[in-house]
Amino acid sequence: MDAEGYCVEKDGELQPKHYDAIQFFVGYNKDRASALVEVKDAKIELFEDENHNLIEYKYQGETYLAAQVVYDLGRVIEKNV
Repeated sequence: MDAEGYCVEKDGELQPKHYDAIQFFVGYNKDRASALVEVKDAKIELFEDENHNLIEYKYQGETYLAAQVVYDLGRVIEKNV
């Protein structure tokens, strides 16, 4: 996202925010297990209906495309079990 909170496009494709790693946690307890995992790549997938039309939704009066970010994970950098 840019400084104003909008998605960044490059060559017509939405660009996900870059992360070197993601911290995953199990549950909500204070002393919960966790793992720090390398992020190798990420892409944004847009949702389509059965007719291959992009799915839109409204939020607070604005129209958005339904999408998800898919992360390609690598090695476990650190774990706390």
